[in-house]
Amino acid sequence: MDKYPDLPICITGGCGLNILLNTRLVEEFNKEIFVGPDPNDCGIALGMMLDKIKPANPVDVTYSGTKLLDINMLGDFIQNAYDLFKANPLDVDTLVNDLYEGKIVGVARGRSEHGPRALGNRSILCNPSIPDMKDILNEKVKHREWYRPFAPVVRLEDVNKYFEWNRDSRWMSFCPKVREEWKDKLAAITHVDGTARVQTVTREQNEWLYDLLTKFEEKSGIGVLLNTSFNVDGKPILSTIRDAFTILEKTQLDCLVIENYYIKK
Repeated sequence: MDKYPDLPICITGGCGLNILLNTRLVEEFNKEIFVGPDPNDCGIALGMMLDKIKPANPVDVTYSGTKLLDINMLGDFIQNAYDLFKANPLDVDTLVNDLYEGKIVGVARGRSEHGPRALGNRSILCNPSIPDMKDILNEKVKHREWYRPFAPVVRLEDVNKYFEWNRDSRWMSFCPKVREEWKDKLAAITHVDGTARVQTVTREQNEWLYDLLTKFEEKSGIGVLLNTSFNVDGKPILSTIRDAFTILEKTQLDCLVIENYYIKK
C-alpha cells in the first residue's frame, strides 16, 4: 500500500463475493476498491480470454451473458399467454403504477448478467417502501430463509441520498449503511445491521432500468427499487421464457416483463 499509494486495490476470486470485507476495505483505506462482476469461477474463462486478446481498453462484460435461450419461441409464448393472462406491449407507466401499488414483477430482457448477481435483466423488482414487502416477496415467490436480505437498485447520482456511500457499486459488491432517515421508508432492503447490498446504475449501463427508476421516483418520491434474482429457492437464475412463465403460474408473482411485452395475471 505504501509503495503504490495511487493504485486501486483489485479483489478477485471467491473472496470478492464477501461484501462485508469489500466494504471494510473501502472504509479503512479510503481509496478505489475494484471488484469485478465475476469474482467467482465464471470469471476464469473470461480472464483467460482477455489475457490472450489483451484489449487496449477496458471491456464491459456486465450484460454479456446469453440471450433467453428460447427467444425464437417468444411469439408462441405470447400468443399462448392470451389464454391465461393479459399480454400487451410494455408500457412503462403501467409498470410503474403496478410497482407503486405493490405488484411483484419478474423481468427477463436482453442478455443475462455475467456473474452471480441479477442486475436488472434477470430480476424480480418491487416497491421497497411497502411495509413487510420483504416477507411478502419471500412468502409469495422466493420461498427462502426469512432472514436473508434483499438488495436495492438506485441511480448512481442518487446513491448518497439514501445510503452512506459516494461511489459506484454497479455489481452489488458493497453494503453501505442505509441513511437513518430512510431506514423505515426502505425497510424491505435494509438488513438487520442497517446496511444494504446496493446496486448503482447509470443510463449508459442500463438505459431501461435507469429510466424505470426515474419514473418510479416521479410517481412515489423514492428512487429505489428492490431487486432480487429471477428464480425461486434452490433454482439458478432463469435463462428461458418457459421458466419465467412457470414461475408466473406456480407462484404468486403478479406480472412479467419479457423483452418488450408485459404479462399480467
